[in-house]
Amino acid sequence: MTPGVERNRVYRFRVERVYKGIDSKTVEVVVNPDNLTDCQAEYRMGEQYIMFAGRWTDSGTLRAGECSGSRLAKFNAEDVSFLDKFAQGRSETSVSGRVLQWMDSFSRPDAERDAPVPGATVTLDDGTQKQNRVTGGGGEFRFQPIAPGRYTLSASAERYGTLPRPYQVEVASRGCVETFPVLPAHTRVSGILRMPDDAPASKKRVEVLRKNNSGQWYSTSQFWKNTDANGRFEFTDLPAGEYLLGYEIWHDTPSQYSPYPTQYFPSRSRRDQATVLHLSPQQSVADLTLKLGPPDTPRAIRVEVVWPDGSAPTEHLLQVFSGDDLMQNIGASFRGAVVKHNSVAELTGYEERTYSFHARYWVDDLGGPVPHDEQRIATSKVVQLDPGKGSAVVRLVLSNRMLASEEHQ
Repeated sequence: MTPGVERNRVYRFRVERVYKGIDSKTVEVVVNPDNLTDCQAEYRMGEQYIMFAGRWTDSGTLRAGECSGSRLAKFNAEDVSFLDKFAQGRSETSVSGRVLQWMDSFSRPDAERDAPVPGATVTLDDGTQKQNRVTGGGGEFRFQPIAPGRYTLSASAERYGTLPRPYQVEVASRGCVETFPVLPAHTRVSGILRMPDDAPASKKRVEVLRKNNSGQWYSTSQFWKNTDANGRFEFTDLPAGEYLLGYEIWHDTPSQYSPYPTQYFPSRSRRDQATVLHLSPQQSVADLTLKLGPPDTPRAIRVEVVWPDGSAPTEHLLQVFSGDDLMQNIGASFRGAVVKHNSVAELTGYEERTYSFHARYWVDDLGGPVPHDEQRIATSKVVQLDPGKGSAVVRLVLSNRMLASEEHQ
């Protein structure tokens, strides 16, 4: 489908249960994620979801973007149970949620990566009576059963910040409201980044990684800062927890845009050698020094992409990757405007690094009427370029043809 906006991905769902809003006999719906930015919702094939959606024009298509609250059913059994009771007229009016140290503004909190506030006191006030709950280990709380109506919800915890203002919630009879009060930890991490010759490293990106609830390191948009003219950096209001700090550490490998190799505090090249920073609420860690290693040596890399017969694809978009990193887009086409190219990527690489090159060519015009997942693409096998001196030439052959939806199956 092309619901009004070209290249907008939509999803088709088989309806197993209707709770509210559409005909109970509906067996299939089409869902539009409703956002063409990086925040567009993506749904996994074959998974079961609780879908919260709104109508999108009069087409019968439903809108369910990143902020809609839709979620995987297997991780939210309590929600499924509530909705089952709601459909049967047996649900109890409730207000629930989790108290967190921070929350991404674009979507529902990810329970795997969120930073809960255990032991917080949550108060629900209807103007005449107050009810209190103490959050569990995951910051969770629930008021149930309660009378329908309007409430003021507040939260507090020792050593954490306060809410800017109480939350106003209104809950219907037999309905539920889910909310996520945020109590910041008021932490601070600061220091200086230095060049290999000890000069301040100005206008460079310093990153942190936080350990999630499964013990894995993860990053988010708030986990990086650029140094100032004197090489100074400062992180404020990071959630309490365990952290790694360094330069080019998010992917544990340097990006193509920097000649300097990955470096962890205190100036270690490997993640398993890095010092783990333990941050508690209101803790300040200052005067850290991180020193960059010697820059890698630039080398010219020429990547040539051809069909099996040796001819070159020259019209539609050609993408060259190293591993998961997009190295270069070559040419483009949109709304029928074709830009010719020679199917060659001229890259600046580095002698000390290993590259795993592969290519994707869009056989169909990205600006055409064919839905994104049904467009034809051609891909190459991976060709590894090992560390070495001087320039290099890599040849990629587009030997595999498929639909875009089949590439990662």
